[in-house]
Amino acid sequence: MHILHSILVHLPGDVPADEGESREEYLERIRLYAEEETDKFYGAAYDWRETATDGGWADEYPENVLLGSEDGKKLIRELKKILETQTQEIRYNMEALINCFGGQLSGIVFGIQNGAVDGSSIQATHYVFQLKKMAKLLDGEYFYDSCFYDTAEYTAKISEATIAKVQEKPQDWALVFFDYHF
Repeated sequence: MHILHSILVHLPGDVPADEGESREEYLERIRLYAEEETDKFYGAAYDWRETATDGGWADEYPENVLLGSEDGKKLIRELKKILETQTQEIRYNMEALINCFGGQLSGIVFGIQNGAVDGSSIQATHYVFQLKKMAKLLDGEYFYDSCFYDTAEYTAKISEATIAKVQEKPQDWALVFFDYHF
């Protein structure tokens, strides 16, 4: 299964522009930096990936590096879309757990421990998966379903504060798109 991952790069701190460098050379250095910063997540976030382009998303993103200096509004829209996606994923998993075990964390934990609703270990495993996925997103762990990584903060967690920080100086940021498989 393929999924689009967005890697946020703080340019002045991590990939400052070199004088005399072409736009294409600069984009390549940003892309390479994002690739190197996420190499260590092989096995957790991907088992294969396309980094030279954005793979199956080339129609939507003709270049896989979006510079805030060129389109700050689009950069902010993309970050808001990522935040909404992560929020929906957390909400979906939380609602599934609440529907099964009630709204108390203790009920969820002990319900899973006791074998879920029907006592089956298969059903309990499914609920453990949902709880772990939600916890990873809340904690900022970079994995396949987080779809986002902030190289400046070393986290996969995106928040309104992240967006506000980028919105202050969009020219200092880039978003790099990679096609991940797992």
